[in-house]
Amino acid sequence: MTSLLPSFLRRTTPAVALMAGIALLAGTGGAVAGGMITGAQIKNGTVTGADVKNLSLTTQDLRSGTLLASDLRPSAQEELQAVSAWRVVSSTTGPLTNNTNANRTATCPEGTKVLGTAAYWSVSRVAPQVVIANDGQSITAYSTNTSGGNDTMYVQAVCGHVVPAS
Repeated sequence: MTSLLPSFLRRTTPAVALMAGIALLAGTGGAVAGGMITGAQIKNGTVTGADVKNLSLTTQDLRSGTLLASDLRPSAQEELQAVSAWRVVSSTTGPLTNNTNANRTATCPEGTKVLGTAAYWSVSRVAPQVVIANDGQSITAYSTNTSGGNDTMYVQAVCGHVVPAS
């Protein structure tokens, strides 16, 4: 019996069929394997930062308590500070007559530092100059009463303990 297929097709058909089958298996095998890999199949310590696409992880991808401040770059560590035991320390000059120069200091408790300041007159609209001491534990305000009468200067320091990132 003679085949109706030309002779060149009779020789290439089995090879083409074999190649198509291999290509089909190879093409689906990767996709199937990619969908089946789980965290349990990955050996601890084998996936590194180089294996993870930049900006693809969020805090929701991490287990609580697994990322510490010490894992961050130094500049980020400096930004992570907590303030505790804060309080406002006030000081006043008492009534001063017009054109009287005044200075008043507010000092934070031991172990705390100045976090913010305020200085003002009760009547005068002149803003006192505020200077923070080199040790960061006190402020001094300087000004002149220009109210035209008696006036009181108020000085306040917001103090607190700054807890460095750990």
